[in-house]
This record gives sequence, structure tokens and C-alpha cells, in this order.
Amino acid sequence: MGRRFFISWIVCALMMYGAFYLWHGLILTDFERMAYPHGIFLSLAAVVYLVIAFLINKVYEIEFLNEKFQKRSIPKGLVAGAVCGLLVYMVTLVAGVSYTNIATMGNILLDLSWQTVEATLGGFAVGVVHIFVMDERVFED
Repeated sequence: MGRRFFISWIVCALMMYGAFYLWHGLILTDFERMAYPHGIFLSLAAVVYLVIAFLINKVYEIEFLNEKFQKRSIPKGLVAGAVCGLLVYMVTLVAGVSYTNIATMGNILLDLSWQTVEATLGGFAVGVVHIFVMDERVFED
């Protein structure tokens, strides 16, 4: 992993974590209804967002996307983020982690949309970092 990968991984995770905190903590006020310590939840969420950001970065580097988006870093990042957002949401939904038995189709579609937007923001961050951070592999012999 080069410097570009590492920086885009961290920036992506921070972007998504910030969006998560804004949406769930401030707009929806979900944190006020939590029955367990916020510090534990937010720490675990940070780890989850590091994993998702790593996944987005790996998808960003897939050869198929390199062929389709040649030198178009931001659209490539948006696609990588959106794909990962959909996949993460599907895994979460199937595992049943996010929902109780009272989830409606409206709730599911809203959460799916938000997860996709959140990961797409992370993918955007990856694309921007890939534009502005020089990759040291370019200079290797």
C-alpha cells in the first residue's frame, strides 16, 4: 500500500464517519435513544468505517474500473463508493443487524439511500485524494 492508498483510506473513513455523525447524531438524533454508552458505539462505528473505507479503496483499484474510467478519478470514486454502499447495506439488511420487526419498506429504502450516499461521499473523497496526492509508485524504476 502506497501513500496515496493510505491517505485516501483515512480521508474516506473520516468523510463517511462525519456524514454518519451528522445524519444519525444531529439530524435524526438517534444517539439520544441509545441504551448503551455512546463512547463504545462511536468507537465501534469508527472501526466499521475504517473497514468500509478500506473496501472502497480496494474496489477503486480494481482493474475493471481502471479500464472504464481511465484517469477520471472522481467518477471512479463515486462508482466504487456507491457499489460498496449498496453491498454493505445488503449485508446489513440480510444479517438483520439494523432492523427490528417493525421496519417498513420506507425505512429500508431511506436507509439504503443514505448508506449509498454516505459511501458515495467516501468514494468521492478517494477520487479527490487520488488527484491531489502524488503516487510514489510513478517514480519507481
